Amino acid sequence: MQIARRARRAARARSAKERWARSHDGCTGTDRPITLALTWTGEGDLAWGRSHSSNHSPGYHVTYRLRGQEREATAVGSLTLDGTPLSLGTGIGYLSKVTNGTITRSN
Repeated sequence: MQIARRARRAARARSAKERWARSHDGCTGTDRPITLALTWTGEGDLAWGRSHSSNHSPGYHVTYRLRGQEREATAVGSLTLDGTPLSLGTGIGYLSKVTNGTITRSN
């Protein structure tokens, strides 16, 4: 029963965000404002995964761990650059939630 509820939630999950940023033009040295307002709609089931790697060499040890989930999604909304609307086009994207970390230790 719990799996069926999770699957229904996963199939209809939506995330709406509006973000503001700057695009730096390296030729002119100027910043241009970008506004991105999107509504993401998750489609299908969640995919879960995790990985772990460890590297040992003389003098140090590096451990890396990653755990997360993702699913296909579509985005609709608007994108403006310096006040000019730009086309988003169409395509498939992914909604992801990832936790990762790295530990480096010297001997």
